Amino acid sequence: MLQYISTRGASSPATFSEAVIKGIAADGGLYIPMVWPQLGEEILAELRGKSFQQIACVILSLFCPDVRENIISAIVQDVFSSPQFSHRGIAPLKQLKNNLWLLELFYGPTFSSKDFSLGLTAALLEHVLPSTQTPHTVLMAAQGDTGAAAVEAFRGKKNIELFVLYPVGDVPDRQKRAITSVTEKNIHAIAIDGMFDQCQELVKALLNDEGLTRIFHLGTANSFNIARVIATIIPVIYAALNLGSPERTLTFCVPTGNFTSAFACYAAYRMGIPIGRIVYATNANNALRRFYDDGIMKVHPLQRTVAPDLDVTAAANFERLLFELCDRKAGEIVRLLASYRASGSYDITPGNLRKFRTLFFASSATDSQIVETMVQAYRDYEVVIDPQTAVALHAVNDSKLDEMFPAVVLAPCHPVKFSETVLRAIAVRPSMANRHLPMSSANEKTLILPADFRVVSDYIRMHARRAL
Repeated sequence: MLQYISTRGASSPATFSEAVIKGIAADGGLYIPMVWPQLGEEILAELRGKSFQQIACVILSLFCPDVRENIISAIVQDVFSSPQFSHRGIAPLKQLKNNLWLLELFYGPTFSSKDFSLGLTAALLEHVLPSTQTPHTVLMAAQGDTGAAAVEAFRGKKNIELFVLYPVGDVPDRQKRAITSVTEKNIHAIAIDGMFDQCQELVKALLNDEGLTRIFHLGTANSFNIARVIATIIPVIYAALNLGSPERTLTFCVPTGNFTSAFACYAAYRMGIPIGRIVYATNANNALRRFYDDGIMKVHPLQRTVAPDLDVTAAANFERLLFELCDRKAGEIVRLLASYRASGSYDITPGNLRKFRTLFFASSATDSQIVETMVQAYRDYEVVIDPQTAVALHAVNDSKLDEMFPAVVLAPCHPVKFSETVLRAIAVRPSMANRHLPMSSANEKTLILPADFRVVSDYIRMHARRAL
């Protein structure tokens, strides 16, 4: 049976269910499959022409061998169906020109790609939790789309409480209301007086508190959780199959903050999907782009941009890719991360940097380039895109990689969520027929806490249900 190991090597292997419940390993590392499941020729041939739901069931069965297939099928049908998703294709492809497609990932309940990973993670977690009345507390660091999608996925879940930590002032008002106006008692929204990276560090610190974790059965639905990564792999493989894989090699271009989608593309590649290049695109918070240039990961000050979901300076999922680059030598990961904590930087060997560059390509875009790309997409392709998609499309234009392989650009967010930015860019206010996002502030409640471990942990102790 497939097991999951920690990137830091000091925790015992876990089953899928154990890895999903824990969120991160006891040693602070991130879970990764002990071996990558393989999509052999027979499986790929069988999946050609299948629906998104059918492909999802096959992928999940490879990663979740301790979950019965009938349960997987029921979960997939529940998460990826109408009315949750408004497009029957779930993740449709839109061709912009020869050799260039958008993979539209915004037809879920909150118009975001996070609906894929969080909807599936919540459903899987609800199933794999022990069949007792013991409550489970899920911690989330969120900004932009993540918080709204998490609330939608976990609201009303039995025996699961969700604590969402989001940075004050850094979440667009529309998305913030979706977090703070929820009336379900299992949802707790906490505004942190700090940056998103501090929210992520708080979540990891809370999860590493042995006493707190034992008393409240803490877990996380951030992209630290391997279920989030697995869910993100599914639309990548679905797109590849619809565009002729395995006979056709593709480039995937993803906007990235936490490196989750980029790592999902890497996982699909390791599973047997022919991918010529994975292009990851950042905004002005471009530590990941600079790493591509010189192999040095370094702390940089946060810059607020028109693509706020990508305003991240420490990519949570890059640790998994680093583990792969270092030939799964956990000791090397521990050394590099210790250097990062002590000095604010680490660097990889020239050989590992060459290995990285054989598959990956990096790009970044300034605010003006993002807006220019939104204008160009509307002018040349008659398509309205959000700022995150523009970051990725700019990378394709910048790299010309669509001239080497057909390119798929991940479009993670419906432009209606950034209607003011879109309006300023192209003088068009986007809409989504017959659907709307929560806008009422009648029930909105805002709690602000400092970015302090003791204060936040005390709040959780007071408001979470004890497991013991």
